Amino acid sequence: MPAPPEKQRLRRNSLVFLALATLFFGVLTGGATGSWPLAILVVGCLLLLLLTLLGHKGALLRPPGWLPLLLLLGFVLMQLIPLPPALLALLSPATGERYSEGIWLIKPDLWLPLSVHPKATLVAFVRLSAGAAFFFAMVQLLSRFRTLKLATSILITFGGLFALLGLLQFIFPSDHVLWFFIEWPKRTAHHFATYVNGNHYAGLIGMLLPLALAVTVYRLPRRLYSGWREGVVEFFSNPDTAAFAGFLAATVVMGASVFFSLSRGGVLASLAAMFSFFLMLALLGIERRRILLPGFVLLLILGAVGWVGWEPVFERFESVRTESGELNTQRLDYWQDSLESIKAYPLFGTGAGTFADAYPRFQTVTTRKLVDHAHNDYVEWLFEGGLVGTVLAAWFLLDVVVRSFRASRRRGHLFSFYLWLGAMSGLVSILLHSITDFNLQIPANGLMLSALLALLVAAAHTRSRSGGVCSDLPGIPTQTVRLLVWPVALLLLVVGLCAGFAGAVADSRLKALDALDVKTFDDDQTRTVILGQLTSAAQFDPWSARHRYALGQVAWLGEKGRAKDFFAEALQRNPVSSLYANALAKAMLGNGEKNHVTELFAMAAENDRAEPGYWKDLGGWYLRLDQHEKALQVFRQVIALRPLQTREFLTYMILQGLTDAELEEAIPDHPEAHLQIADYLRGVGRFSRVEAHLEAAMRLVERPGQQNPQVFERVSQYFLNKDNTARAFLVLQRGLKSYPENTDLLLHLARLSERENLTVQAIDYYRRLSLVNPGNKIARERLQKLGDGLR
Repeated sequence: MPAPPEKQRLRRNSLVFLALATLFFGVLTGGATGSWPLAILVVGCLLLLLLTLLGHKGALLRPPGWLPLLLLLGFVLMQLIPLPPALLALLSPATGERYSEGIWLIKPDLWLPLSVHPKATLVAFVRLSAGAAFFFAMVQLLSRFRTLKLATSILITFGGLFALLGLLQFIFPSDHVLWFFIEWPKRTAHHFATYVNGNHYAGLIGMLLPLALAVTVYRLPRRLYSGWREGVVEFFSNPDTAAFAGFLAATVVMGASVFFSLSRGGVLASLAAMFSFFLMLALLGIERRRILLPGFVLLLILGAVGWVGWEPVFERFESVRTESGELNTQRLDYWQDSLESIKAYPLFGTGAGTFADAYPRFQTVTTRKLVDHAHNDYVEWLFEGGLVGTVLAAWFLLDVVVRSFRASRRRGHLFSFYLWLGAMSGLVSILLHSITDFNLQIPANGLMLSALLALLVAAAHTRSRSGGVCSDLPGIPTQTVRLLVWPVALLLLVVGLCAGFAGAVADSRLKALDALDVKTFDDDQTRTVILGQLTSAAQFDPWSARHRYALGQVAWLGEKGRAKDFFAEALQRNPVSSLYANALAKAMLGNGEKNHVTELFAMAAENDRAEPGYWKDLGGWYLRLDQHEKALQVFRQVIALRPLQTREFLTYMILQGLTDAELEEAIPDHPEAHLQIADYLRGVGRFSRVEAHLEAAMRLVERPGQQNPQVFERVSQYFLNKDNTARAFLVLQRGLKSYPENTDLLLHLARLSERENLTVQAIDYYRRLSLVNPGNKIARERLQKLGDGLR
């Protein structure tokens, strides 16, 4: 016997509240990037799917994109399946090559998956499953028109309040999240609301802003009178005015908060979304006053930003370029490096969630920061999923958009029409913003995209009139539900519980030990206790390599044989990790084993080009083997990667007993490296070789496409310190030939000319400087003084 309609509606609304509460929890916990928030978010989504199936009466609705979505989940799961070495090397030669350089040296017959870090891919699979479950459940729950309107109103209200909190914290900042929760990370300067990164906050609100704008346009009270006085009276006496004002306020607050999140990509993407909404209204011939409303809303947003102050926004946009006009961003370098990995892993990628593990092998960017994302969701997904995964993801998205668009043309209710336009514009926002950031790698933002797609489907297919048939979506046969949907839902829930909470518990136990210094575990009893706790953590999370590595660190203090086994187990779970390969090589040496040590040291260095410590270990090992030529080649390679640390590498090589001639041989063709070896040689009194390296540095920056005029300034300073002003002049003039509009070189030449009483020459350089940089105060003041002196 079916439940009464009122009871069914109550159950449906309760599940909608559970869905939105799960989403809001993820947002309020900083995007659910931590272990515990992510575990709760995942289990909440999967539990929502299970409860939706339990409480659903009648046939389940089949959302668009269901087939590619299932295939995508299956593909990520396939990346986790261990394969025999021969088959794995056939499917992905680059993956097979990486394993041959490391773990297969120790365990040649070991079956391993396509993913280069299975634990990271498992977490990505669970996150993707949670988003798919949320999308499927919300499509079922929003199949009633009243529920659709309720859910939309709650989403917009939350977005407005959350944006208001962010704005207030921006105006009245503190060292804590929302004034009194946990402290912001020490190095965070771009946080907003509860998000550590303002870009990701802007990505989230960029999806909600067009929804709020759409409902605001829909709620605009009708105008029955032509006179403006009657119209004003009518507007304020209309019962719909309060709702309109509320949604308008939420829209303005959200829009202003995007500007003050200081996300350049977020601002541009949100403006593009608002413009696309306006454009669709105009093309579809909506009445004029509704078409003009988005423009009025934009003016209100800009006015609100102006009321608080435009200065931080302008400063943020100006910082995109350096003073010399170059782009002040490393994103283009990340993308360029990522293309090399995409070429190496074209079909199946490196495994979902493995960017941070695979990227260091291809990294050319010099930075002390961990590059854990590509700052481009498309590049990152192609990196991790290859061509197969990318095609499946694109197929899913296109299927949802195209089918929803076709269905939306049959909708007669204005709310459904405007909601579809708002959801589509929100999709435009996140798709544009994803070009310059990794919004979809933030769990709460990914879940918001699932909610947005569910709204897009519901707006296009949910009927506004109540009746037996409430949606135009086709149903899923009962047999399919029994054989596929239920088992998949139960499996995902079990996997989510195991991977989510078990991993969170294990991470918590490991975090409690992170503050301890393993070197202080100097007695057997303490080591036994710590080993027991780490073993328990490893049992909770058998996929994790971190726990095995920690076990190896503790065991190294008393049982070097066990330490080697633990490090090997860690490398088995993360086969491309430089940290684990390096630790295993050292443990083998500690046990007197030398087989494969060279290969492991080499793998550690090659798989993390940004970490000089691994290259030092490899070079030092070659020196121990008395293979000086190979050692010099290693040092030359690492100095080319980290030229600013040349002096550090020189010190290391000196301590290893290398001669000055060998030090010079290790210097690559890089201007900074030549300058630093010149400084060293000057310090030890080998002046005859100093000028050769200074000449090499200048010759390198004279090549086409080089941008490093500071080299000439530093070389000229060397000659000035030797009281050789003539050579200093020649160096600066040589630099000016390659960089004729460089203001620093012109200023140095002008000041040096003035110091040498070459007034006419100084005036000439100051004039050239003022032409290149008309606002230069120094040039203007000196020209005025020197001109008066001549008269």
